[in-house]
Amino acid sequence: MKFLKFLFAFVFSMVIWFLISYGYNDFSYTSIGIGVFASVITGFIAGGKFTLKHPLWLINLRRVYIFIFYIPILVCGFLKQGVITSWHIITNNYKESTVVKIPTKIKSSYGMLLLSSAISVSSNTLLMDIEDDEDNDEKYLYIHCTNIDKDKIDDADKIVKEEHETWIRRICEE
Repeated sequence: MKFLKFLFAFVFSMVIWFLISYGYNDFSYTSIGIGVFASVITGFIAGGKFTLKHPLWLINLRRVYIFIFYIPILVCGFLKQGVITSWHIITNNYKESTVVKIPTKIKSSYGMLLLSSAISVSSNTLLMDIEDDEDNDEKYLYIHCTNIDKDKIDDADKIVKEEHETWIRRICEE
């Protein structure tokens, strides 16, 4: 199992290395050697810290396809909120700012990481805290929402997580 964790961290590091160095060189032997050396070190360091029970679950093609289809949704949400935020800054027309408590059905730590990143990037919000209610087996997100209408504060959970939670549950938990 330790070898699979090392191998996954090594391959992931090599892919990142090739993506970063793609525009700067023509994949010479020196560049590939540096990438292998850095990936081996990363594999030893990060492989032991990997908390996946099954490190190969990310290679599931169904999850990869769903993630590929989710990327345009995330980018469109990011661009839409960027335009909205820019418009509010230009016109100096700010609305209410509040903190909301939102329940979530996502259980895995990687799903929570992806959800919190997606919420913070694309919907003009910032994740402040995650509360794990062990009695009810639920998790709650405390999210700071900016530029939200007063009449829509009660519907903030639908606005904030509606477009992300179903996709992330398909990617990380099903």
